[in-house]
Amino acid sequence: MLKLRVKWTLFVVLIEVAALLLSGGISALVANALLTEQVRASEQDLAELVLRVHEEEELPFSRFEELFREHSVFRLSALAQMPDLPQEQLDQLAQGELVSTGRGDKVVTYFALSGVTAVISPSPANALASQATLRWLLNTLLMFGVGLVAMWMLSMAISKPIVALTQAARSVAGGDFSAKVPLRPQTKKRPYDEIEELSATFNHMTDELKSFDYLRKDFISNVSHEIKSPLTTISGYAQLLADETLDAASRREYIHNIRLSCAQLSGLCENLTRISQLESGKRKPIAQPFSLDEQLRRTVAAMMPEFRRRGHELTVDLTPAFIVSDKLLLEQVWQNLLYNAAKFTPDGGHISLSLAAQEDGRLCVRVKDTGVGIAPEKITHIFEKFYQADSSHHTEGSGLGLSLVKRILDACGGEIAVQSELGHGSTFTVTLPAANHGAQPGARPS
Repeated sequence: MLKLRVKWTLFVVLIEVAALLLSGGISALVANALLTEQVRASEQDLAELVLRVHEEEELPFSRFEELFREHSVFRLSALAQMPDLPQEQLDQLAQGELVSTGRGDKVVTYFALSGVTAVISPSPANALASQATLRWLLNTLLMFGVGLVAMWMLSMAISKPIVALTQAARSVAGGDFSAKVPLRPQTKKRPYDEIEELSATFNHMTDELKSFDYLRKDFISNVSHEIKSPLTTISGYAQLLADETLDAASRREYIHNIRLSCAQLSGLCENLTRISQLESGKRKPIAQPFSLDEQLRRTVAAMMPEFRRRGHELTVDLTPAFIVSDKLLLEQVWQNLLYNAAKFTPDGGHISLSLAAQEDGRLCVRVKDTGVGIAPEKITHIFEKFYQADSSHHTEGSGLGLSLVKRILDACGGEIAVQSELGHGSTFTVTLPAANHGAQPGARPS
């Protein structure tokens, strides 16, 4: 941090030196111009005074020389020959006009007096030049001091948030995602607002990283739990199967349970793979035209044994509808939604499935049940990976079904909405475009 401030200090000094040279040069030019004008005006006033006094009092030129010798600022003298001036100025002098030439304390004024060419010039003791130089020096030093203080304050104001940003970045690099850069209220605008915006963006980044880190840890925890349960089951039954005295019926039951646990592990891996492919873009929707109502009927028919086993009453109301989308992905959506409805609806409950076209041509699929429902504070999380409304994990499933549904619908241009009330069931509404123009051209109509 010290190195940064030393660099800023050197930078400020260099800028100040450059500013001093520039302002000093400009000030010198301005001071010289002011001095030139002041000396010229003073000399011309004196020349006019001499001419007026000579006209009124008829004093000889020698008397004027004596008077000017007593003057400490200007001198009056006569020229033995005409001065070396441009012809235009010589003509003005011949006509009785005043002619001034030179700059600064070198200005001289010529005029004609009693047939003599007189010249008024600053005396060696003239203090005008030294006064002007002193004023210029004081003004330059004052400008340098004020500029140095202003630049130092600005450099500190700029380096302070940069130092804080650097320290926070080091903390994040060390794994501390709670690091923040202090921000001023947004109402106080400064010329370095871009640094404030960078700091705000950095703070937003740390919030996202902290959230991602939490999700990563939660993901690892959930995956570990979902894998550990079937592995424990498999290990337990495998140990039981090692008993040579085990009867055939128990052996078949244990083998069946091992197969169920293996299927659970396989399903978990498949769902994780599908979600990963959809999120990374490796699995893109393949457009193919098909009958949506027919697909829904086949999905219901495949799940009828499950509905009958639980004693569920099923209502199906499907309007004939044609869609162009990814058939295999949407089939996974209907399977997951109907499976969830069956899983969370008590035995003997009611499940309904409907398909209808909206006025804008979009298709609406609703899966409604009379199950346990979802608490309002949990509805916003149900599409997250491994999230289960039943936090005890006692309910069968891995918490990936609805997450997969959401990602499939996002990929296919669809939307999903949920309405639920604890103890009164849930309604999942899927809205699909009549034709998905964003998908890739694909297979034959089916």
